[in-house]
Amino acid sequence: MSSPTSRPPAKQPLGRTLVQEGLITVSQLDEALAYKSIQGGKLGQALVALGFLEEKGLITALRAQGRISCISLKPSMINLSVATALGEEFSRRHMAVAINKIAGYTTIAMNDPQDVRAIDEMRAAIGDNILSVYADSLSLVAALEFVFGGEGNFHGRRKADGGRVSLDGAMGDVASFSAELDFDDEVERLGSEEVEVDDEPIINLVRAILVEGFLEGASDIHIEPHPDFYMIRYRVDGSCFEKTRIPKSWGAKLMVRVKLLADLDISQRRLPQDGRAQFRVRAQRVDLRVATSPSVDGESAVIRILDGGREMGSLSALGLREEQVDRLRRMIRCKEGFVLATGPTGSGKTTTLYGLLKELSTKDNKVITLEDPVENVLDGVTQISTHAKIGLTFEAGLRSILRQDPDIVLVGEIRDRETASIAIEASMTGHIVLSTLHTVGSVESITRLIDLGVDGYLIGDTLKGIVAQRLVRRICPSCSIEVKVDGGVLAELGITDPDATFHEGIGCDQCRNLGFKGRVGIYEILLIDNDMRTLISSGASKADLLSAARAGGMQTLREEGLRLALSGEASLAEILSLTN
Repeated sequence: MSSPTSRPPAKQPLGRTLVQEGLITVSQLDEALAYKSIQGGKLGQALVALGFLEEKGLITALRAQGRISCISLKPSMINLSVATALGEEFSRRHMAVAINKIAGYTTIAMNDPQDVRAIDEMRAAIGDNILSVYADSLSLVAALEFVFGGEGNFHGRRKADGGRVSLDGAMGDVASFSAELDFDDEVERLGSEEVEVDDEPIINLVRAILVEGFLEGASDIHIEPHPDFYMIRYRVDGSCFEKTRIPKSWGAKLMVRVKLLADLDISQRRLPQDGRAQFRVRAQRVDLRVATSPSVDGESAVIRILDGGREMGSLSALGLREEQVDRLRRMIRCKEGFVLATGPTGSGKTTTLYGLLKELSTKDNKVITLEDPVENVLDGVTQISTHAKIGLTFEAGLRSILRQDPDIVLVGEIRDRETASIAIEASMTGHIVLSTLHTVGSVESITRLIDLGVDGYLIGDTLKGIVAQRLVRRICPSCSIEVKVDGGVLAELGITDPDATFHEGIGCDQCRNLGFKGRVGIYEILLIDNDMRTLISSGASKADLLSAARAGGMQTLREEGLRLALSGEASLAEILSLTN
């Protein structure tokens, strides 16, 4: 960094700069300032939390303006004597870390480098000129812990390189330095009442983890303990990747904060717990499902982002072909019957059922759902979460809601013979019943119901249709390349075109070097016609059922997947691994 030779010109407030550059509107600025006054923190944090700006986008925009310097803050940059001179109380209050002192200017990393009042206070506190630069929230939180994390942790550890600590490893991670520093793990031994869960840095850290996970499109956030640190991982498009690491001494405090948000028992660390929480991004409510579990190195947690504030999508929004949408609508064009969605965990079954509910939910119908847990709050629908500890199982809950005069019932999952029998009986007595089943395909769902003890003639009489589905990763368009496949493989797959080509993603910055970005659904839709009913009632074999389904126009998952692969949207290897 070049050394300034004169005092930098006065900078206008960050919000005004962003409005002038067209990055936010005046109304968004007003909303962010109101949010900031209630929630605390800095304007930049509020803008990111409300979803008006992504933090990465904010950094890029500020760099492009050339008005604010931005850095990727690493511990190796920090001169401890300069950082501690600013003082812990002031540094934490303003989310600011003094980095170095050059030619009469102290460089300070901040989340809002145009906070004129804070800069004036810092100038008065240290008696020096200030050069403010931007750093992201997670890096600042980790840097504050690096500098002020524990008494005696850092004094006497400076190396002969100008007073800075030089650490090995991946320094781009916001806290990968934790193992080197041997943080005090005393908080693990404290009673829950002694853990200070209201520390603003912990609150900011949890908020940043949740908001960034949501904005990155994560379905799950994993908080995983290791011997010397806690790792934060996001699951995006079905794949987990490491986002950051935090010091072990912060891990227990973070877990307490997460458990408080989910209304869990913070004193219980030996048994798994489940709970729910909510937060808001912009005006949108985001529902969270929190599951904690003990492990050898400490408590872990998985936070499922349910995005409960989103509008319930229609069938057309699922990416189905028009022919498939028509087949689904024919399934539910009745006053009674049983419809199943099947596939592995995380394949989008509930989203499909919600799409069917949107078609069915009218002012003339009463809709009740029984889920484990409720994944998306729907207007005009009575929704019930199961609670096995108090006896509210799928079986007991389904018996109860059938006495509440519903027209349409959604049962989260068929798990046993009792629930299957009640659901099918309900579909025979004037109700439309929607549910899910864990099987690999549509025909396999029929044999699974028979294995559960449901009579074939009951299945044949009530079943209207089955949707089997998978979520397939899309090839990243930025790094997609054309590949040829051996002719023998094409023949085995039934592809007669010898010039057929496929695509693969080789990995780039846009897709975190995975070669994939986003996901798309593939669907196998079995519409039960009279011929199929006869076969089911007579106990026909799986092979006979599959033959009849294909004769009735059903496209299998493999066939739907190959269509995507030939269009260049999906990898052939991905399709072959997910279908059979």
